[in-house]
Amino acid sequence: NCINNGDITMTFPAITAASDYLGGVVGNTSMADASSVAVENCINNGDLTFTVKGASKNVYLGGISGACNSKGVINNCINNGAVVYNFIAGGSGAYPNVGGIVGYCADTLLSVEDCVNGSATDATKGVVTVGTAPSGVGLGGILGLAEKATTVSGCINYGTVTQTGKGGKNDTYRPHLGGIVGINSVGYITITDCKNYGTVCY
Repeated sequence: NCINNGDITMTFPAITAASDYLGGVVGNTSMADASSVAVENCINNGDLTFTVKGASKNVYLGGISGACNSKGVINNCINNGAVVYNFIAGGSGAYPNVGGIVGYCADTLLSVEDCVNGSATDATKGVVTVGTAPSGVGLGGILGLAEKATTVSGCINYGTVTQTGKGGKNDTYRPHLGGIVGINSVGYITITDCKNYGTVCY
């Protein structure tokens, strides 16, 4: 039952940490025993902008949660803010995972339920954008990248999902874009009763 109305901007000359997280409500949920972790009935109205001006590591960026490295649920949440990742300078790096609701889910038995990204009446809300990336991109209206037994159900995306720059170093890394989920990387995920109304483009 939390609301964030503030814009959040993070700018780095370079990233040396293994991972960096940015979310409108939660940066990351990461606990050894977290089956009861729940982010419920939360709203993000702020724009999120993550900019890297040099070499980059893994970046997880989501309108509600940057990443979910624990079991649990993200339920009945709404993101109205733009979610933007920019990679400006040269250099190598791991790929960013960017989602309107969650950037990255990495554990089994995590579910994203009945969440909405963007607005049916305002196309400026919930826009998910990546510029040039250091490597391949996982970019989704609801979830950027899912691993293991993640469940996405009853979610709606209205926001535009777009990569405006090249796919990565030497232009060899392909982007992975989806109206609901960008990438299913390891294991399996279940997507049920979801709808995408947003434009998906590269």
